[in-house]
Amino acid sequence: MKNFCYLLVCGLPLFLQAQIQIELVEPDVVEEAADVAAPDAVDHSVPEVNGPEVDLLHFLNGDRLSGALQEIGAESGLVWKHPDAKAETVYALENVKLIQFKADSANVDDLMSLARIELTNGDQYRGRIIRMDTETLVIESPLTGKVNLRAEMIHAIRPIAGSNAIYSGPNSMEEWEQNNNGNGQWELKNNAMYSNNHNQIAGMMLDDLPDKISFDFSVEWRGNINLQVGFWGRDPKNVNQNCYTLAIQNSYLRCYRNYNKIGRNDLGNAQVREEMKDGKLDVRLLLNREAKEILVLFNGKIVARWNDTFDGVIKGDAIIFGGMANTPVKVSRISVREWDGEFDLDQTEKPNVMDQLITLNGDIFAGKLEKIEADILYFKNDFAVFQVPLDRVSEVSFSRETRAEPRLQAGDVEIFLPNKERMTLQLTGLDHRAFTGSSEATGEISLLKKYFMEMKLNPYDDRHHVEEEGW
Repeated sequence: MKNFCYLLVCGLPLFLQAQIQIELVEPDVVEEAADVAAPDAVDHSVPEVNGPEVDLLHFLNGDRLSGALQEIGAESGLVWKHPDAKAETVYALENVKLIQFKADSANVDDLMSLARIELTNGDQYRGRIIRMDTETLVIESPLTGKVNLRAEMIHAIRPIAGSNAIYSGPNSMEEWEQNNNGNGQWELKNNAMYSNNHNQIAGMMLDDLPDKISFDFSVEWRGNINLQVGFWGRDPKNVNQNCYTLAIQNSYLRCYRNYNKIGRNDLGNAQVREEMKDGKLDVRLLLNREAKEILVLFNGKIVARWNDTFDGVIKGDAIIFGGMANTPVKVSRISVREWDGEFDLDQTEKPNVMDQLITLNGDIFAGKLEKIEADILYFKNDFAVFQVPLDRVSEVSFSRETRAEPRLQAGDVEIFLPNKERMTLQLTGLDHRAFTGSSEATGEISLLKKYFMEMKLNPYDDRHHVEEEGW
């Protein structure tokens, strides 16, 4: 692949966050993409299920009720049957917080081998990629049938399940080791880790971590940030001993090494006021342990490059996050993958207007995704349009300056699968078999209920929004 272009590293684009001051809008009619077939009917060639299962209904006032969901209509409300009741009961949707379904986690096994599509709002869809152009990505899965996703609302595509990442998450807090210092611990909510107190440490050991890695994550914060990120550490519960530490503090970035035999060595600092003004960042660390070199990119822009000239080598395999302030911080989209060690420091092109392609062998290219057809991805850079088989692509992430985010709409619900992946859709109806709805990203869509773990209603209601989002 290196024969076609040089490597240009640019950070994963930030997804466009909804405003803190939420403004709900009445839904527009979502137009279908030209020349693309409408979604299939809900059949999806799956046998009929034998009625609803035992479910659990949560209300916004804290009440809970067991029983079985019969159906939901956007206008008619939620119909519920309690096992001790003689008749069904209808509840107003505005009072419902959550429905937990007695889901079988094995139902998602047939989805996990499919490509993962992440939207700009954090939603994730699984499916076999049929084709893609500048307007539409068409995928197909047992959950959705054939569905058309608006290309401008896609944050990233990972054609190979699991891609080549050494780690991709966060998935659960059980995979992280945490300190016990009385200040609480990191919490996982909606595929992100949250810290809101001083000196909360979470880390993990990665077996046989290569000497050259790309370590990526997204971070958001409220107030003043003081996040410490450790790598090549020996103790996953200590971000200040036997590891390198990157400290992100308000408008400054600092890097130092903590080595027992020598002590703390400061490698340098950088001012990053402009990059941090929005309260959110995509961070990429390109790390070469053998050369003792650290390259830091914020939102695709190189902001610091340091070489460790001190004696001694740190040989640990831990990555560590330390929330060091009493203000909330959110870390998501964490990935660690092997890197081939090459990069181009030419920053004459604006990095955020370029898409990024990562191949299975760790090569990173910047340019523009032209199309996908017949399992071939066509990617254009300054030199040529080159073709890459989809089974050789680890990830494509799209320029954040060309992205849009689905609007928050009255009537939205959030559907969660047993693997915690989420889809945000406007509810039309739900019965014992299928969900029907729509969004600006998908148009009209139907989903098979047997895959659902839970469905959150009124997701923008303050009565559970703060609790669920972790802020």
